[in-house]
Amino acid sequence: MAGATRVGARTGRGRVEPDHSRPRVRRRTNRPADRPRVVQASRPAQDGSLDRRRQHVRARAGGRPPPPPPGRRRRRERRHGRPDRSPRGPSGRPDVSHQRYGARVHERDTAETADPTATDDGLSRHEQKERTRQALLDAALELTDEHGFAGISLRQVTRRAGVVPTAFYRHFASMEELGLALVDQSFDTLRGMLREARQDPRTYKDVIAASAAIIAIQVRSHRSHFAFVARERFGGVPAVRRRIRDELRLYVSELAVDLRTFPHLETWRSEDVLTASRLFVNIMVSTAEQIIESPDRPEVLEQIETEARRQMRLIVLGYAGWRSDETLR
Repeated sequence: MAGATRVGARTGRGRVEPDHSRPRVRRRTNRPADRPRVVQASRPAQDGSLDRRRQHVRARAGGRPPPPPPGRRRRRERRHGRPDRSPRGPSGRPDVSHQRYGARVHERDTAETADPTATDDGLSRHEQKERTRQALLDAALELTDEHGFAGISLRQVTRRAGVVPTAFYRHFASMEELGLALVDQSFDTLRGMLREARQDPRTYKDVIAASAAIIAIQVRSHRSHFAFVARERFGGVPAVRRRIRDELRLYVSELAVDLRTFPHLETWRSEDVLTASRLFVNIMVSTAEQIIESPDRPEVLEQIETEARRQMRLIVLGYAGWRSDETLR
């Protein structure tokens, strides 16, 4: 039949006409008719999409709004912050110590803010605080011997002391304040040494002999304190340098009061007495620096003491010939 198109044949345009005259044959299976059909559950996707579908079904059954998808929830928390759903304690602050996530945060914060120097040996809170403060000072003093005070950081000090960085601010507001505390502690030792040298002097000879011997003993006993003063007197922290100069100036004034009781000095002007006192202090500090930098051998220390006594005697010999009312030309 011309011009007729056979059913199921391909047309010129590449399209196949369906053949509706044939009956549709269902696919035969080996499953018995009385056996129920079992539909295997699909494996959950890697992104948890099956779990999200189950959550939506359970939320609809309970009358609650379904939770948002993880991506949307993360974007919302990133924009507005994590909502605080934790119960409140008696103080009004969130009590999250019983929750899984909150317990980890609570334990972490407790571990970081805990004072490792605090012991259970009956010390009071004030004593434990002083122990931690002294540990920070000792750690900073050890580090200054290696790097200088301007070259150490807060984390280095706290790591050497065995405390967390946040515990530092309970005792010092900054590293500069720590340096000033080291100056005060070092000058307490230096002032004790100079006080022993001034204790009940009878003659110039007694003062010179006592000063040279006490300097050698105290510097060897408190080497780190004297080394800190000698190094930071010309160091890189201006506040520490100023505090050291102020402490030395204060001791010069105290020593000038004692020198007033010696012969030939009771008629001197105050400026001249201060000059004589400053000469003595400079010799003491210079002798301490030499002892710190020299090897710890008896013959070397004896040589330094002898030189210090000689310098002090030269100063004393000039007392008798000095006239305070004369004007230098």
